[in-house]
Amino acid sequence: MKKKPAIIKIALFIIVVTTFVYSNFFIYTFKHYTYEPKIVDGKMEPRFPSYFEAFRTVQGIDSNKDGLRDDLEIFANERLENQPYEIREVAKLDLRNWSLFTTQSMGELERKIWWQSYWRINSCFSILHGSFVKALTIDQYFSIKRELKKDLTNTRERQRAVDTNWAQMSGSGALDINESMYNLVEICNGMKVNLCEIIDNSFKKYKNDSSHWDEISFRQQPKLYKDYHEKCHKK
Repeated sequence: MKKKPAIIKIALFIIVVTTFVYSNFFIYTFKHYTYEPKIVDGKMEPRFPSYFEAFRTVQGIDSNKDGLRDDLEIFANERLENQPYEIREVAKLDLRNWSLFTTQSMGELERKIWWQSYWRINSCFSILHGSFVKALTIDQYFSIKRELKKDLTNTRERQRAVDTNWAQMSGSGALDINESMYNLVEICNGMKVNLCEIIDNSFKKYKNDSSHWDEISFRQQPKLYKDYHEKCHKK
C-alpha cells in the first residue's frame, strides 16, 4: 500500500520529463494540423510545418523563400499582431538578419553585410518607435525580440550556430550610414513609410517635453527633423 504514492510520483516525474523533452513535438504537431494560414500585410502565410519538417535541419523550411523559417514567420506574426505595420516590418527585418547565422557561412563579406543590415535596422527603429500614437516602448520591443530569438534558437544546434557566428563577428561594425530623414526609406530597407506622418506624430509627442530630446535620432540630427517637418507642410 505504501508503494503506490512512490509509483505515482515516479509516473508523474516521467510524464513531466517526457512533456518537457518532447514539448516541441506536441506544439508543432498540434499547430501543423490546426493552424490556418492568414493574410498578413497583403501576403499569405505559409502553412505551419510539421515537427519533422521544422527540425530536420538547422536551417528548417522556408517554403516562400522570404528569409524566415515558416514556423518563425508565423510566430513573428502572432507576437507582432497588435503592432503598427512599420514596427512589424522592422522587427522581421531584424529577425531575418539574425536568421542568417543559421542558414549560411559568415565570411568577411557576409559579416560586413550583416553589420550594415544590423545598424540600418536599429537606426530605422530608433526613428520609428516614438512616432506613433500608441508607441511601442523600448522595453516592449526588446521583450518581443527576446521571445523571437528564443523561437529562432529553439534547438541546441541553432543556438550553437548563432553563438558561434556572433562570437566570430569582429570590430564594432560601425559604418557610414546616413540617418537623416531624407534617407529614411533607404535605412528602412524600402519599407512603405509615410515620412510626413511620422514627423508630425514625433513633433506632437515631443514639442512640449524636452526630456525626450535625448532620443537617439533627435539627439543626432534634430535640425533635419525640423527641416523635413517644414518641407512636409510647405504651402
